[in-house]
Amino acid sequence: MVKEFEATFNQLNTIVEKMEKGGLSLNDSLKQFEKGIALIRDCQSLLKKAEQKIQIYNRNGGALEDFNVPDESD
Repeated sequence: MVKEFEATFNQLNTIVEKMEKGGLSLNDSLKQFEKGIALIRDCQSLLKKAEQKIQIYNRNGGALEDFNVPDESD
């Protein structure tokens, strides 16, 4: 999950850098913006899953176990 979050966040960072540099057409800017919004949602979902795992961990008194946090789509 950590690697997935880092990869998604890095993609988002790349988009932000492209947009800050300017030079994109309006159409390209909108496409990048839409892609960025999707990546933000992905990051939020991954963070929510991590938070749920921490809450489960804390409820179990710090016992290590296999955390099976369902996807929101399930």
